[in-house]
Amino acid sequence: MIISKIERQKKDKQRYSLYVDDQFLLGINEAVLIHFALHKGQEVTDEYLAKIKEAEYHQKIYTKAIHYISYGLRTIKEMRDYLAKIPALNAEELRSEADKEGSDEVAQIDESLISDIIERLLRQQYLNDLIYGQSYVRTSALLNRKGPTLIQNELVKKGL
Repeated sequence: MIISKIERQKKDKQRYSLYVDDQFLLGINEAVLIHFALHKGQEVTDEYLAKIKEAEYHQKIYTKAIHYISYGLRTIKEMRDYLAKIPALNAEELRSEADKEGSDEVAQIDESLISDIIERLLRQQYLNDLIYGQSYVRTSALLNRKGPTLIQNELVKKGL
C-alpha cells in the first residue's frame, strides 16, 4: 500500500487527512505525521498503519487532557479520574487489530495510556500537586473564607 495523498483539513489546521491507494484512511494530528515522517509515495504495511492508528489514538487522549487542564489547575487524581471516564476512542479499530493478533491488548491499553499521559504532563509541568495545593489553600482561605478543617477535607477529596 502506498500513501497517495496527505491533505490539511479545513476546519482544524493541525490535522491532516491520510489517503492510502486513493482511499481516505484516517485523519491524523500534525505531531503524528511528523513523528512517523509520513510523505506522499511512501509505502506502508498493515502493521505500520496499525502503529499510526495507535499513535493517533494516544494523541487524541493527550489532547483531551490538555483541554481539561486549560480550564484550571488539576491534581494528578483529578486527571486520572477524568481520563478514566473518557470512552475508548477508536475502540473498534484497536479491537480489530487486537483480534488479528489474538490478544486482549485493548483492555490493558487504557491504564498504561493514562499513566503515560500523566507522566508526560508531569514532565511538561502541566500537573503539579504541590503548586495546586498551595494555590487552593491560598484561594480558599483568603477569598472564600474557609477554615483549615474544611480546606483539609476538600484537599483530601482532590487526592492531596
